[in-house]
Order: sequence, then C-alpha cells, then structure tokens
Amino acid sequence: MKDKNSSGQSLADITRGMHHAASSTTALVAQQYLHMVDQFFDMDDKGTLLAKMAKIMVDDKHEINVPLVSLVAPKGIVLDRMKVSMAVRLDSTGVKEATHTSDNSNATRSSFDVSFSPKGEKNRKSSTIDIDMEFKSVEPPEGVMRLIDEYTNKIIPKPVNTSSDKEKNVEEKGGNNK
Repeated sequence: MKDKNSSGQSLADITRGMHHAASSTTALVAQQYLHMVDQFFDMDDKGTLLAKMAKIMVDDKHEINVPLVSLVAPKGIVLDRMKVSMAVRLDSTGVKEATHTSDNSNATRSSFDVSFSPKGEKNRKSSTIDIDMEFKSVEPPEGVMRLIDEYTNKIIPKPVNTSSDKEKNVEEKGGNNK
C-alpha cells in the first residue's frame, strides 16, 4: 500500500474518512449507555449486576428503596447531519475494477485523485475544510428503557421497622425463646 500525503488522496479515501468520522459517533453513544450501567450498578463476585439503591423516607412510617437507575432519563446524542464543504482539484482520473474479483463481475468505476484547493476566500490554505456537524438527542435503546421500567415498577413503599416493631415481629413469629 503506497503512502499518500494530502495531495495524493483519492476522492474515495476522503469519503471513507468522512464516513469513519460520522460512524464513530455511533460507538460513542454505545459507550454512553455502558457508562450508565457502570454508574448505577455494581458487580458481585459471580459477575451479576446489582442495582445501586437509595433508601428514601416517604413519611415518618414508610420508606422505599429506590434503584438509582430508575431516577435517570437516559438520552443519547448522535450525529444527525454532517455537512462538509470542500473544494478539490482533480489531479488525475483512472478506471478501476468496481467490485471484488470473487463476484465474477467485469464492472468498472472511475477513480479520482484530488488535492484540496482554496474555496471562496482569497489566500485561504488549501488544507482548510469547512465542516458543519449537527447533533440530536435520541431515545435510548429499548433494552435500557425496559431495564429502567422494571426497576421503577419495583418501587413500593413499606412500613419502617422500628426497634419495638422488630421485637413485636419476633414475638409474633414465635421466636426469641427466653
């Protein structure tokens, strides 16, 4: 594979580079959700994830154990649109095989070698490219929402056990034979 500098890139090389930049945002969104799991769950010795919980007093006599994951509204951010404005100078053209040799096709494609060239402004460097990126918020994957819903549905207030209540429960169950 020959080493290419900025004046010897094909248009396909540039397009693949832009595609790579855009598709990298998908990997970043996945990392956001993995970070959420790390943040709101602990892993036990067997590899099971356990939700981090917070005890909240509803009133003087009732408490609830709230899974912290049920308190978040996860939203991912993805690249919605990427507009690249660049001017290129066509340095050479060629014809190459369009498809892989294994498909027994004789199709061809054009190949362009290009150089960046100034666009619009006078005295602008040829390596300058205008890139506009727009991000948008997206709904989390269904699995994340189902997980949060399951934990949210498990939040049920229960009476607070005071020390006298605990003694009463032990006596009712026939325990503590003195």
